[in-house]
Amino acid sequence: MGATAWGAWDMEKGGWVNRLWLQVGKRKEAYVEIYNLSVSGGTTETILERFENEANIRQS
Repeated sequence: MGATAWGAWDMEKGGWVNRLWLQVGKRKEAYVEIYNLSVSGGTTETILERFENEANIRQS
């Protein structure tokens, strides 16, 4: 599994989460919440391990 990046060095648009927010924020259809839950050194595998717990916390 590959490493994920939170975009610390993306001086142009602030990383992939901010780039996603900029695109989704243009939409008028529905409200969407975006959370940057990146962890330094995180991988796709570690994200999948945390995903359900992280989603449940935010649905409360």
